[in-house]
Amino acid sequence: MSDFKKTASGFKCPICDHVGSAKEIKLRSSSALKGSGGCVGYGTCPNCGHDGCAKRDTPSLKPRGYEPS
Repeated sequence: MSDFKKTASGFKCPICDHVGSAKEIKLRSSSALKGSGGCVGYGTCPNCGHDGCAKRDTPSLKPRGYEPS
């Protein structure tokens, strides 16, 4: 599954290069662990029907259980 690319005018499909708004690609939210880098928003291209991630959580750079001394 390939991710949609965020552009100035919306989201670009990685398969057919169609560019559409969040409403047009039917952006829907999902859950992911905070800091995991997981997908928090899926979209569907209205042109080719591709389903993919349109919005990812920002990954945390600290390892799990890390506590500064």
